[in-house]
Amino acid sequence: MENTDKLVSVHVDEGYLQAERGELIDADAARLEIQVLKAEWRLSRKTSPTVSG
Repeated sequence: MENTDKLVSVHVDEGYLQAERGELIDADAARLEIQVLKAEWRLSRKTSPTVSG
């Protein structure tokens, strides 16, 4: 549990620093960015050969 608390603390600290630097994006921009990443991921899964073992 202590490790999880540390990870959460680090994540919050990183977000706070991003906010201070003005690097945060709004919800619509975040959704669009995620949609693009998902589309790219899906495309790469279709075009890359599968590994069988």
